[in-house]
Amino acid sequence: DNTLALSGDGPLWNRFWSTPRESAEEERAVCDELGAVLAKVGARRMVIGHTIQERGMATRCGGGLHLKPPALGRRHCRYE
Repeated sequence: DNTLALSGDGPLWNRFWSTPRESAEEERAVCDELGAVLAKVGARRMVIGHTIQERGMATRCGGGLHLKPPALGRRHCRYE
């Protein structure tokens, strides 16, 4: 059953990580949650593709979150 995957709240359509926050406090809360998720899966960063950005790839949460627009190719994204 792929109902969750295809729902608006599922991992394919959820915009929790890419939605801009109103305040620094809200942004910190998102980054804290991101840190917990990354630690749980043993990752250093999360990259979300097909996310419209004004200019190239946007980075949030001290480099832990990268938002990559649809047209930005692999050669423009360097991760170490």
